[in-house]
Amino acid sequence: MAGPTFPAPYVPWFIAMADHASDPALTHRVRSETDARRLINHSSGRPWVMGNWPADEEVRARVADVELLLLGQHDCSAAELREHAAGIRTHADLAGVAAAVPGCYHLIASVAGRTHVHGTLLGHRPVFRADVRGTAVAADRADVLAALSGSGIDESHLASHLIFPPALHPLTEEPVWHGVHSVPFGHSLVLEPDGGARCVRRWSPPVARLNAEEGAHRLREALSAAVSVRAREGRHVSCDLAGLDSTAICCLALRRGAQVTAFTAENPDPADDDLQWAERTLAGLSGARHEIIPAADMPLFYEGLHERDDVLDGPCPSESNRARHIALTRPPARSGAQVHLNGFGGDEILRGSFAHLRSLVRRRPRAALSGMRGFRTKYRWTARAMARQLLDRRSYSAWLADTAARLDDGHSLSSTTPLLGWGAQPSLMPWMTPLTRDLVRDRIHASLPVEPLSPLHGQHTDLAMMVAGARDARHYDQIARRVGIATASPFYDDHVVDAALSIDPWERITPWRFKPILQEAMRGIVPDGSLRRSTKAHWTSSQQQGLRRHRNGILEIFDDSRLAALGLVDAGALRDACLRSQSDHVHPGALDTTIACENWLRSSESARLTI
Repeated sequence: MAGPTFPAPYVPWFIAMADHASDPALTHRVRSETDARRLINHSSGRPWVMGNWPADEEVRARVADVELLLLGQHDCSAAELREHAAGIRTHADLAGVAAAVPGCYHLIASVAGRTHVHGTLLGHRPVFRADVRGTAVAADRADVLAALSGSGIDESHLASHLIFPPALHPLTEEPVWHGVHSVPFGHSLVLEPDGGARCVRRWSPPVARLNAEEGAHRLREALSAAVSVRAREGRHVSCDLAGLDSTAICCLALRRGAQVTAFTAENPDPADDDLQWAERTLAGLSGARHEIIPAADMPLFYEGLHERDDVLDGPCPSESNRARHIALTRPPARSGAQVHLNGFGGDEILRGSFAHLRSLVRRRPRAALSGMRGFRTKYRWTARAMARQLLDRRSYSAWLADTAARLDDGHSLSSTTPLLGWGAQPSLMPWMTPLTRDLVRDRIHASLPVEPLSPLHGQHTDLAMMVAGARDARHYDQIARRVGIATASPFYDDHVVDAALSIDPWERITPWRFKPILQEAMRGIVPDGSLRRSTKAHWTSSQQQGLRRHRNGILEIFDDSRLAALGLVDAGALRDACLRSQSDHVHPGALDTTIACENWLRSSESARLTI
């Protein structure tokens, strides 16, 4: 199997180093074996940050022995960053910079020889670390560090990415390469002058105490600032215009004075009313150009699985939807827009986990009882299942340990099963081998004890889904840049996440209203008629139709399966499951994690540079 690779020229990436007398061969190797066009040195002349990134995403400033670098989507000027640099004395001071600058970016600082690297909270802009020739190096892509260190694939980590649902803290947050690690949630990385590294906590989930009015105001301010970063006055941007989330983003972009081209995809499913709502929204606004992507131009799920030429730095659980994503981003790229804004993250940020009902029972028992009755009716929960989960007092570590013995149980999960605990039971499908089960169990046990993302069940499950969603959005951006346009997901910006999590969850989750906080936050920005929307397109029929129509294409990628060669799947059992009806055996989401890992292995083999 091929080794790790450096990214293609169109993919932004960087590595960062401390002011350390490291092997000069490392710098020479990066410059000779990649097309790294950018190099920023420490004041000592030693390399600090190297890689490729768009010039308009960079701003830096130096004051005395402090230098700050922002890479990503922000609107901070060099003069403003210089003011921030003047106030930096310790690592803790960097949190003030991140709090003051909206957007989605990496903050890299050189302070007295140390290098501090901040990513985003949910990992949309992640930070990875590895030892390269005895020196700790940071990067924003795991495959870059694997290429530098000559690391191979860690099969136990790859096996963890076969889990369904693909959101199990901390297993699914780790990269698939030996010796390459992600910086833990809520932490940033410090690279020491002696070549070592340490992770420092920089954020903890806020106390959720804002009422509906306060929460709507704060969300409005945060989301407006996030959109303003990308949609400054006079700038040409494109936007999805589909559900309520993307509608809010589009309307905010228009409000900022940007030149907006809105895109809506037709869906032959009569239950999908995105187009009707998009036209209704634009009828109440002025200044946007609207383009409709015909249904005939929209691939089904699972189409073109053989036709990928991009290399992600890890498996993407939404791989089955890749062709559709490309079809949605090509028209914006052709329009000349400088960035394409989407509504990714709105569901995870705004709807909230049912597990918040646990804490609500203690704080507001009457409201909790009313809410549970509403959800029970809406989703056909049984009283017995609800009681069993609400009475479960296991810690996260105990729950996670117990899941290891039940990896074959999760695929029986029903849409009528309440999720009031730490999350859905993780599952490995019947076509996974005993080796895969052993590897995943061993990884679960090796991770213990482990702290949840939040001590509160509801906030933990919210964050777990946000982290998984931000990973998908990041991979989608990597794919879109191959098409020729960068994307932006303002709902995943740190300031928006912090604002949403500060709101009393009972103001976010309710069986009687659809995203009530967003409706209140966008009043006066989104036309009133559009705010009353309570429907959401799911593309379920396209997924089911795609599974039927492209079943042979799915089978073909497993004819010479790389996962089977590693002993992780039983190709025969997988083929049998695919040939049977979906309702009997194959849940599309469970199949998607297998396709994601298989196609990622294949694309890694065909990358342009192997070392």
